[in-house]
Amino acid sequence: MEADRRAGQAADLVARCVDALHAYLELGNTTATTPLATFVTHPGLPRVYDANCVTRVRAGTPDELDALLADMDRVYGSLSHRCVQLDPLAPAGMAARLVLDDYQPDVQLQAVLEGPLALPAARRHPPEGVDIRPVGDEADWAVLARLIRQDHEETAARRGRPCWDDDVTAAMVAQKREKAPAVQFFLAADHGVDCAFFSSWPGRPAAAPTPGAAAGPAPVGKVEDLFCAPDHRHRGIATALIARAVADCRGRGAGPVLIGAVADDTPKKMYAALGFRPLLIATAYVSERRP
Repeated sequence: MEADRRAGQAADLVARCVDALHAYLELGNTTATTPLATFVTHPGLPRVYDANCVTRVRAGTPDELDALLADMDRVYGSLSHRCVQLDPLAPAGMAARLVLDDYQPDVQLQAVLEGPLALPAARRHPPEGVDIRPVGDEADWAVLARLIRQDHEETAARRGRPCWDDDVTAAMVAQKREKAPAVQFFLAADHGVDCAFFSSWPGRPAAAPTPGAAAGPAPVGKVEDLFCAPDHRHRGIATALIARAVADCRGRGAGPVLIGAVADDTPKKMYAALGFRPLLIATAYVSERRP
């Protein structure tokens, strides 16, 4: 019985985290849900994958897969991409069909923090000379946009591919602005030089319990988009940003907190050392289409 109880709790946590991942993607966009999936759209940001994608896929049979792909063409027909966000609860047939159709997978490890960060109290504060502030005014958003562009350029160079053009970066910044203020962005300045950013989201508010019923579990929060400029790394800035973002999530009602890491990149080790437990794999399957 105890084993069954623990298995049920583990399955419930995965389901709650899957819901939070999709809710974060859907935030700031328009959604339409069918029995097969949820269609996320943002006509003003046609080149942003996360703003125009399919989430919560539950199509499993061959006929359902065919129907879903046809629906995608109707919804996203004018776009130059298709993007399907798959989670561990999606039927296995969907991933297999997308691979057959030459969709390219972008794999992320999602890890969860259920208790406090594994940090001594002193390391939860910014190092000497570092200031962390919430993004608020237009000047802050301009700084964030500059750092996001630097992040895009570094990522493209590391992966050996051309960088997205400036318009795509600007569109991605615009999407982040539409998620605010539910998503709170933070900037870090090292001796007056803005050099890093991160963000926090406390999850969807928990539904009010019915009279006499016990309160449900706290929402699952999300911390996202960690970047620190190369010249300012290894000073504890990223760690301080994580501590600030987790505290913000928890201060706004979150319980468990998710963080994502690209599967073939090193931050996943840092997150594990901070107490984030590897929980699930989420994969975005992308197909580039000719206009």
